[in-house]
Amino acid sequence: MKQGIKPPEPGQHEMGEFMGGQMKGEFWGYVLPGNPRAAAEYGRIDAEVAFHTDGIYGEMFMAALTAESFFESDPVKLLEPGLAVIPEDCDYARCIRDVMQWHQQWPDDWEKAHEQIDAKWAPEGAKNRRVFPNNAVNALALLYGEGNFEKTIAIAVMAGWDTDTNAGDVGPVMGIILGPQAIAEKWTKPIANTFRCDVKGAEEWTIDELARRTTATGKMMTAARSSGIVEIVSQ
Repeated sequence: MKQGIKPPEPGQHEMGEFMGGQMKGEFWGYVLPGNPRAAAEYGRIDAEVAFHTDGIYGEMFMAALTAESFFESDPVKLLEPGLAVIPEDCDYARCIRDVMQWHQQWPDDWEKAHEQIDAKWAPEGAKNRRVFPNNAVNALALLYGEGNFEKTIAIAVMAGWDTDTNAGDVGPVMGIILGPQAIAEKWTKPIANTFRCDVKGAEEWTIDELARRTTATGKMMTAARSSGIVEIVSQ
């Protein structure tokens, strides 16, 4: 981009269907609660910098799903807004619908559904399409987690593949739905309200401060993009 190459061209490379977009899509849902289409549009703009096709759809899907989670807790209904913002006939959508079908077929056996994912979608990872099968794992964890924070993130990790990222995708969604009181101290205490990253000048934050800044951004974004759809009121 410094050389004047503008999106979507920078995303046209052999790793363009990796999951770097999907793993940060929920941020757009944080700042545009209840407006999945606007969240997905920002996700698309962001993802095009580095990804293409299903790599972009992953960020759009997670952005829309997260935006919807402020108002919807049913996992099946949560997946629908994500599917609504991506092409119906794309592989990403087919994969998510497969998991939904397997969940209907084996509603009490996530490992049986996992076997189907492994057989049909895991080979995609070897083809430099590594958004697969991790998108399937996100759907698997949400559907079989039964609205329980711990069960949801545990399935995301036990499923394998990109375990930290997948747990980091579904954990925030459950956090939005359930609130912080539903997250046991055994998960929060070791973190000690601390967030660390590699961004120069912002290497360490308290999670509380990061949440406050995200909320402030969300209020501005909501006022700008969701007027007449969503109103944020202070309590």
